[in-house]
Amino acid sequence: MQLSRLGEELIIQDFGSTAITNLKVRVAGLFKGESFSGSYRYTRTYLKRNEQWQFLADQAKAIAV
Repeated sequence: MQLSRLGEELIIQDFGSTAITNLKVRVAGLFKGESFSGSYRYTRTYLKRNEQWQFLADQAKAIAV
């Protein structure tokens, strides 16, 4: 599998003990001899416990460009 990421956009929202990241990225690659490409938005949520960031949840969705 070959993969490349193009045109990344990262937004981080920090609410003290909670943080949300939003990443918009265009990916393109080759999988089992077939090429693919698409744009996606990833949202991830983190919680700060005992001064450590812990991953809580994420979501990925294909988006139109």
